Amino acid sequence: ANLTNVTKKLERVQLLHKQYDDLIRTLKENGGLLNTIRPEYLLKSYDYNLYSKTNAGNSIVPSMIKLSENKFNYLSNDSWITLIYQILKIYYLNRLTPRVYRNTLGMPENKPVLTDSFLEGSNFLNVSENLLLKWLETHYAHIRPANPRTIKNFDEDLKDGHVIAAVIQSYVGPNASRALQQLRYSPQNKEDYAFNAEKIITALGDIGLVTQLTARDIESPRQREMVIFVLYLYNNLPHYIPKETVEFKCILRDEVIKNIVLTNPSNKPINYRVIYSVYESP
Repeated sequence: ANLTNVTKKLERVQLLHKQYDDLIRTLKENGGLLNTIRPEYLLKSYDYNLYSKTNAGNSIVPSMIKLSENKFNYLSNDSWITLIYQILKIYYLNRLTPRVYRNTLGMPENKPVLTDSFLEGSNFLNVSENLLLKWLETHYAHIRPANPRTIKNFDEDLKDGHVIAAVIQSYVGPNASRALQQLRYSPQNKEDYAFNAEKIITALGDIGLVTQLTARDIESPRQREMVIFVLYLYNNLPHYIPKETVEFKCILRDEVIKNIVLTNPSNKPINYRVIYSVYESP
């Protein structure tokens, strides 16, 4: 009975291994950078040990069989993160093409023309990532025309919070969140960067954008996570472009009443968020 159970488990592990192998091969054929990932790294620890014992002769690195459970779990988690990231790049990030970018909503009217440096990939960034950097750079220049910046990467150039703040303000408005108005302009030390990062997370909550990033992720950014975060902003901030503005014009101490009717054309519930601003005429 025990031998039968082991045989069934081994068959299941071998089938799972083949499915992972097919998945990795398919992703590689579509441009996935997965040369460091082997199918057995995606198994659970018990399944990995069972597979390794029965396939020791086929292992490229025999010493891998002796991995402790902690080391294997680290390797497996890293492999899964790498795999998922490549899936996001292939099927999500790569949808951002030059043609799509040129039709991006909410771009400033005087947006600069795309140059070849943003339309050609490199050994560091692909075309879609270059377009995201250009998107950030354009909106930063729109909010701070007197102090434009060249955005070259997704870590060092974003860690002060000002580029992220600018793109939020460009879409949601200069009064999007008071937290963004409190950023320290020229952060000099770790405390300043941490302060700005906290304000960015607060601002995202103020405008209702959900993110798994923490202040630490922005203060000490890693390009892999920040690429996905910026892509998230790129796809969601255009929804904040006002479709209509209702003005209540009056003089001091006058009362103006208007009725606003909201309709939902779909069968799913929709949450409406209303922001009011007070402007004084000169």
